[in-house]
Amino acid sequence: MMIRKLFERPDRVRQDLRVRGRLVGRGAAGKTGLLTAVADGVLNEFFPESGFSPGYSDPLISNEERVKREKRLEITRKTGVPQTLERSTVSFELLEGAKPLVAVDLVDEVGQDFTNTKASSDEDSKTRFREVQNDLSRADVAWIITSCPPPEFGPRHQKQLAKDIGNALENLRAAVTRRPPGRPIPVGLVLTKADRIADSAEEARSLMADDMLRQFLAPLVNFCRVADQVADCAIFPTSSFGFGNSVPGKNQADRRGGPENSDAFEGNDPGDLIRDPHSIRPFNLQPLVAWSLMAGLKHQDVLVADDGPTPEAVRIARLLARDIESMDRWIVTVKG
Repeated sequence: MMIRKLFERPDRVRQDLRVRGRLVGRGAAGKTGLLTAVADGVLNEFFPESGFSPGYSDPLISNEERVKREKRLEITRKTGVPQTLERSTVSFELLEGAKPLVAVDLVDEVGQDFTNTKASSDEDSKTRFREVQNDLSRADVAWIITSCPPPEFGPRHQKQLAKDIGNALENLRAAVTRRPPGRPIPVGLVLTKADRIADSAEEARSLMADDMLRQFLAPLVNFCRVADQVADCAIFPTSSFGFGNSVPGKNQADRRGGPENSDAFEGNDPGDLIRDPHSIRPFNLQPLVAWSLMAGLKHQDVLVADDGPTPEAVRIARLLARDIESMDRWIVTVKG
């Protein structure tokens, strides 16, 4: 038995497959909204070429997740996307008909663990921070989350943005240095809340050219380009609930107990409430999920047996690549 990259030996790969995704970003960056929209707007949607669909092979689990999803959406409609006070996970399977192909876990850590833990913090906080870092270092794909600035972008917003990107970079750098040699991680640079600055996907594209996005996220882009521990990397502008489906929510500082506990732009989160949970049309999330699965499979280390069967993993990854090409997508390639 030998350890090889998935695509180095497309004829000999193990069959059990799992992709573990981890989200990194400050509080109020849009991580919870992303997972809520993935659970509601991406699961059970068929990919265009392969016919794959993210979902559940067990109807009991599907029913349980549906009830949870409906509760989350109702809370979001009434009071806004809830603050993440503990780790939350969206788990599903990539299905081909009724056959589960890949087990998937997308994990949203508490944003304050990334941004507020210091060398002088209490031991419990530092222990939790180290656990989060170690978990990120073992992930198969990372989503680095940054929210789109509000239309009234000014010096204070610029300072906050620089802080957010710098903190995300520090956490990513620390995590990848813990990875085993030869295990680079794919990184999706996810820009959330594009509906803050645009009323449609077309308008968002006209306002944010590809080079502008690379410049906007320049520290992260430059790091991912040169770091050997980073495999594929791309930028994904997103809107979790679609365009025209959000209204200004209650001030985040009020919701969290005061401005000293809020690290959102100016204490506000404009895309906070959704008008109608039944009209959610996530923007660019299906391409993000498909890319993450493809890249997560592509860069895994796998056990190779010379007498093993032709691998499903290679077939799945190649079909996902064809799916992505057929999707209405906005992917700005950085590396890979």
